[in-house]
Amino acid sequence: MLITPCRRNTSVAAPYLQDGTAATFPETVRLIARYQHGRQSASENISSIVQFLDSLASEAANPCLSTNPAAHDSARTRVAAIAS
Repeated sequence: MLITPCRRNTSVAAPYLQDGTAATFPETVRLIARYQHGRQSASENISSIVQFLDSLASEAANPCLSTNPAAHDSARTRVAAIAS
């Protein structure tokens, strides 16, 4: 089973990339697009992707950003139930 990572609040979850090399979220999207497609993406495309991901930001409780271990356990339990 393939589980897709949560995309909610990714635009506000700095630092970006595992090593923190991307200073801004648009720069992160630009780098990932270049590596995944093997070429530069148009600025309009990067802007559209950033706008879409920004639209997923929420003030609501989000287990993807939670530092509460119980929230992560709850998410794991739901995933395990779906997988079985």
